[in-house]
Amino acid sequence: MIRYLLLLTNGGVYSDVDTRPIMHMSQWATGVENWTPALGPRYPVRMIVGIEGDLHIWRNWESFFQSIGLIKCGRHRPLQFTQWTIAAQASHPILIDTVRRIVDTSTLAHAWNITHRRQIEALEAANWRARAAKVMQRKKPWDGDTKGQKLSVQEWTGPAAFTDAVLSYLLATAGVREKDLYGLDHPVQIGDVIVLPVNGFNPTDQDISTTESRSIHMFRGSWRKPPSESKRPKL
Repeated sequence: MIRYLLLLTNGGVYSDVDTRPIMHMSQWATGVENWTPALGPRYPVRMIVGIEGDLHIWRNWESFFQSIGLIKCGRHRPLQFTQWTIAAQASHPILIDTVRRIVDTSTLAHAWNITHRRQIEALEAANWRARAAKVMQRKKPWDGDTKGQKLSVQEWTGPAAFTDAVLSYLLATAGVREKDLYGLDHPVQIGDVIVLPVNGFNPTDQDISTTESRSIHMFRGSWRKPPSESKRPKL
């Protein structure tokens, strides 16, 4: 949440501590194809986002099996944007919408907690302790399924919520749909947003030297339990 609020109020570049630059930030908006010439002259760039994963690009056997449904997708969206690196102007509508989505979900979760607690108290007051115990064990919304995935941190405040906000904005302002971005292999500008392909902010070791790569994520995962090993070599 803090990354969105900082960018929303101050603008600039947010990047996780376990990322490393490949290209200077002043060059991130170069070599970009304008996808929305019908909107008039090229808009000033107000946000740069990168695709984290696209099931329509087979980078290895795992992604291939995910794309045909043989194994479960490790991401919350078939096309998902990174939020470990974001460049944005202050007050950008995508950031406003992301925060709105998080607040709405938090409000619903809070309301569920209140209702759940009142049900338990009412049953206990009626001396129906067995039923109260069953209600107490009822799964919370964030333990259940939402759009096929657990309502985890990634779904609630992470790349899933951010991806939904980005795609909604691109559709509303430029008529660009999610499927239009499938298989994207070069940077494009859509209105005031630059969209980088997967190797923009999430390159493989082989992609590091390509002209599309801007930065790399080392996947330290210090927030996980236990902390995971890095998937990247030290640069």
